[in-house]
Amino acid sequence: MLTLNFLVKSAVTRCHRLKKTMTLILLSLACVTNATAFESIKVVTEDWPPYNFSMPNGKVGGISTKIVRAVLDKTDLKYDIQVYPWARSFDMAQTQPNVLIYSIFRSREREHLFKWICPLTPPVKLYLYRLTEKHSLNVENIMDAKKYSTGVTRGDYPHHYLMNLGFTEAAHLQLSPNDDLNVRKLLNGRIDFVIEAQMTIRSILNKDHIAYAKVTPVLEITRRNAAPNCMAFGKQTADSLVQKVRKALHEFNAQQIY
Repeated sequence: MLTLNFLVKSAVTRCHRLKKTMTLILLSLACVTNATAFESIKVVTEDWPPYNFSMPNGKVGGISTKIVRAVLDKTDLKYDIQVYPWARSFDMAQTQPNVLIYSIFRSREREHLFKWICPLTPPVKLYLYRLTEKHSLNVENIMDAKKYSTGVTRGDYPHHYLMNLGFTEAAHLQLSPNDDLNVRKLLNGRIDFVIEAQMTIRSILNKDHIAYAKVTPVLEITRRNAAPNCMAFGKQTADSLVQKVRKALHEFNAQQIY
């Protein structure tokens, strides 16, 4: 009888130990699952209508934003989209981990700064615009614009592009924090040119009830210097996270017919 009681007690003890072990294993698996499911990223952009812009209700809208949401919703990532001046968004994405930036042109100068996820939208053409009434401001090529003043958004693709061509902020460029202010400077005669996408300048003019005929595109600067419109993470972000978003964008694009 003593032996039987001992065996029963030993069996019960082993069962308790096994139960505790299984509980710990299940709790560990739950923690891992939750850590993965609730992995979060910060998403940043600028006001660049109609691709991305702040709406009156505090949310972020636009053509690119709609795609970004659709792509990220295919992943298990939590995300929050915020609009900042472009220079701030650019710096955050470049220097902080798990910060996704869009809409960003993938240029040769930026190639080594980010881990790229492309393409976000079909190619976006950029033009050098002047006021229609200023007929004398005709240029044969972009270098001719050095004789005049051009408004650019600080840190954006046209800013870097023109600086690499030898334009200087003191002599040739006027910097603004956003595209709206650049267009207002053009309309007020404070600058001679702006570089904009057609849909962007139309959106800005429409907001102020100004006809598109008020401005004229004189030169396409992306004809020989096309740069894809993309999303990107900084170098500090893990490749596994970047690949997760790349895969989701690939799946999204495979379903689209542009």
